[in-house]
Amino acid sequence: MDQIRLTHLRQLEAESIHIIREVAA
Repeated sequence: MDQIRLTHLRQLEAESIHIIREVAA
């Protein structure tokens, strides 16, 4: 897997976690 793609996935994951926490709060 490309390093850039891995970083992008990590960024998307962190973003989705923030959204889920806001919705759950």
